Amino acid sequence: MVNLDALIAALRGGDSLAASDAIRALAETDDDRARAALVEALAGAGPLTALAIQALARHGPKAQRFAAAATSDPQRTLGAVAVMGQLGDPACCAHLRRLIDEPDPLVRMTVASSLYRCGERSSELWSSWICRENDLAVFAFLAAIAG
Repeated sequence: MVNLDALIAALRGGDSLAASDAIRALAETDDDRARAALVEALAGAGPLTALAIQALARHGPKAQRFAAAATSDPQRTLGAVAVMGQLGDPACCAHLRRLIDEPDPLVRMTVASSLYRCGERSSELWSSWICRENDLAVFAFLAAIAG
């Protein structure tokens, strides 16, 4: 039996090695508390965040509502959007479409990638986004997706 409280404490404890071990264990723990703890680890942009993205995505469809809820937290939006892209579920597209005007270009690029991975192929969406995109890197990425 997994001790969720111990894993969550290790994740929050500040020791990177213990946190990465906890994330790996939480990836294999089918429990909403495990998914919520993984969402906490989506903040920032470092190796633990990347590990948390992969771990939460391993939870499959059960992770979708946690990732969607996490997009309302600016600290976790990027990671949550990446999780939805990893899931690749077309059901994520409606939520992702609401994020195409995020102020952070990295978030917008991740939204574009996640939309594409989730099956979004609307040329109207891509072309209208390209027309109003002001970041060169996001613009180029969108142009490549739109084909």
